[in-house]
Amino acid sequence: MRKCILTILLHIGACAMAQPVILIDSNLQSINISKQGYVRTGNDFLPFDKFKESWLALASDKLYWLPNNTQWFYCKLKNNACKSRVFKLWLNNVQAGVTQMYLVRNGVIDSSQKTGSLLGPKQRSTGDRLLSMQVVLNAGEETGLYLKSFRRQIGITVSPMLYNVMNDNINERLDNWMIFGLSFMLIISITALSIYFSFPSKELFWFAAYSFAVLFYSIAVSGFGSLYIWGSFPLFEENAAVFLGSLASVCLFQLSRLLFNTAQAHKKTDRFLGLFNVANIVVAALGFNMLINYFSIHTFTILLLLLYLLQIVGYVVIFILALAAVFVQKRKEFILIAILFGIILIAVNILILQETGAIPFDYRFHSYMVSFSLFPQTLIPLLFFVKRIEKQLQQKGEQIMQERLMAESNILNERIRLGRELHDDIGGTMSGIKLYSHLAGSQLDAGNSKALSQSLQTIQQSAEEMILRINDQVWLMQSNSNTLEQVLQHLVEYAGKMAFSKNMDIKISVGQNITSEDDSKTHKNLYLLCKEAINNAVKYSEGSMLIFEAWQQEGVLQIIIADNGKGFDTGKEYPGNGLKNMKQRAQEIEAKLTFESSPMTGTKLVILK
Repeated sequence: MRKCILTILLHIGACAMAQPVILIDSNLQSINISKQGYVRTGNDFLPFDKFKESWLALASDKLYWLPNNTQWFYCKLKNNACKSRVFKLWLNNVQAGVTQMYLVRNGVIDSSQKTGSLLGPKQRSTGDRLLSMQVVLNAGEETGLYLKSFRRQIGITVSPMLYNVMNDNINERLDNWMIFGLSFMLIISITALSIYFSFPSKELFWFAAYSFAVLFYSIAVSGFGSLYIWGSFPLFEENAAVFLGSLASVCLFQLSRLLFNTAQAHKKTDRFLGLFNVANIVVAALGFNMLINYFSIHTFTILLLLLYLLQIVGYVVIFILALAAVFVQKRKEFILIAILFGIILIAVNILILQETGAIPFDYRFHSYMVSFSLFPQTLIPLLFFVKRIEKQLQQKGEQIMQERLMAESNILNERIRLGRELHDDIGGTMSGIKLYSHLAGSQLDAGNSKALSQSLQTIQQSAEEMILRINDQVWLMQSNSNTLEQVLQHLVEYAGKMAFSKNMDIKISVGQNITSEDDSKTHKNLYLLCKEAINNAVKYSEGSMLIFEAWQQEGVLQIIIADNGKGFDTGKEYPGNGLKNMKQRAQEIEAKLTFESSPMTGTKLVILK
């Protein structure tokens, strides 16, 4: 009896000290091997069977690879199936670093493989973009699996998983989907850059920057060997994803601030987004987890979750702004922005669930999420800006059409004005020349030399006046770029010639440094207004003196045109369009026009502009 009890106790003790074995049966598709494993620190390879005291049992289903340490993981696998099984060991994190795997059978190292994101494709044991290593388990045999990892600065959490290699075609499909998504994101980024150079604006600049940041972030987390480049820089060791993700967030929030004009319309929101941008810039500059893992292996996860929570708050704020723009301000184009931030919120929440362990981190799922969430995150804002530019071009086209119609209307009005001027001025003068020509012929036949001389003199004056008016019309049509000083100079010349044609004396006074920022159309109307006043004074006043004065005081232009003729009653209505035209032109150029006159006292016209 005592012997039986002793045998049972020895068996129990042996079982307690026995190494746990992970059993692999014929139906097993995947398993996390860290739950029944051991870990140690050191440079040398120490077999578990000979150095058990150097190994510590791992109670968690995750490995914590610490910085500046060579760490080892060990577990024993047994294939209970009747035939050999082939698995792939996934470290389940693209940023797991350089890792070497040893398979030990019967106390002898049977194979050694090395892979990792810091190794180039030619240095890896396999060309698998998922950074996995092949594990062959012979039927009925036990195999010791050792992992060796050395990280320079950044600590990280890894979940080693064995997956059935029979499902390896999934990797090829995953690669194809990732290449498809990355190719389209590259096209979108190049398109965004082209649009920016074609239609430069701050919004398009930040969108182009956001597109490229998202593209490189996608490459960094997709396992396409991109982290090998970043690994040569200690500051960014295997941390390119966080670095580029921070840059993408900065660009996206800056773009949102411009789109919603938060600096003017939502000042408190703008300050929050600005502070968050500063935080992201610090994250991007420092590489986020370069040193914090020296304090605690959980520090990175805690700060990363804090960053995610801040992002969610910012994204929710912008999502609400987009909904308000759509449903309150009736800006239907912002429905795309609302959809964009809805997708981003879903993706960030999934990342938080993965980081907290609420859902298991699966690299396949993570890669699919990268492919299917980041692609629309760049496509949707591209569609938004394409629609906006299309609308702007349409408005620009309508504006050009309106300007063209206005120009055609101005040309038509100019033709009508020119026709009226030619009819009223030159037509009347030509009729007078014709009349006096017939009269001169009769006087010549009658031998009345004195009357003939007077008629010829009248014809000469009328011809000179007609030439003056034609030259004036030609100058007026070519005066699109004339300054106010040139207009006044031409008015002085015109007044002098008109006064000379009627044997009137003229008094001219024009101030110095008269300037104006008005356009050529305003100058032209001012010229026509003054010309009409000069014509009336010369033709109808029956006076002997014409006065033209112009000066500028405190930015106000004042023009006086006066005569000493018979005057007129300003309160009386007169036939003709002369006064009416002058008042209309003064109104068009926003000038003040006043008349001072009474019968037999002359006329004074004052223009203030």
